[in-house]
Amino acid sequence: NIPNHPDFPLVAEYITQDAANGGRPALESHILTTFLSVAPVPTPSHLYLKNLAIKEIWTTNYDRVIETAIPDAVVVAGDSEIHNIASQRRAIIKMHGSIAANGTWEQPPVITRSDYERYESEYPRTWTVLRSSYMSRTMLFLGFSFSDPNVEILLRLARTLGTATGDRHIAVMKASSGGTADERRQHQLRVSDLEKSGITVCQIAGHDEVPEIL
Repeated sequence: NIPNHPDFPLVAEYITQDAANGGRPALESHILTTFLSVAPVPTPSHLYLKNLAIKEIWTTNYDRVIETAIPDAVVVAGDSEIHNIASQRRAIIKMHGSIAANGTWEQPPVITRSDYERYESEYPRTWTVLRSSYMSRTMLFLGFSFSDPNVEILLRLARTLGTATGDRHIAVMKASSGGTADERRQHQLRVSDLEKSGITVCQIAGHDEVPEIL
């Protein structure tokens, strides 16, 4: 009985506060059951990731699609496993939770507004390594949109770390189409914000272009 709201982490926050209807355990159970009802079948884009010469793949997804596409990679879920990035194997770092092969939460989901706000203090080692990778590597950001709550991570990294002109990071994002004049202008301002912070934005007409890019 929560009204529609564009801030999904805030909606999740309200759900977890509703103890009478199960609170957070009910929300996590619902998410897990929903994911387990669909087989983690990789798309062509996931399979192309396997062919790229990249050491780290950072993801905010809970599902097992990337590790299914790249079975020889080590999965890093949570601060306690962050040391595994140093291995010779490619690492899939699951920042916001992970579903284990046995169908349980290997790492509980980051889903509520409080989870996002406390992320740096709750996962200090993961956040430190992410900052280090952002500063020392070229990062390609895929699958983000400005309506995605996870885009806050990208914006925060860009504003606090990536201020160099002509920086090396790239974000592939869908161009604004339709909507009101204000919405189109807001999209342009957000793109400009990223580019002034050192991330080149490659705007595409549709997500069907991603496999070709990879």
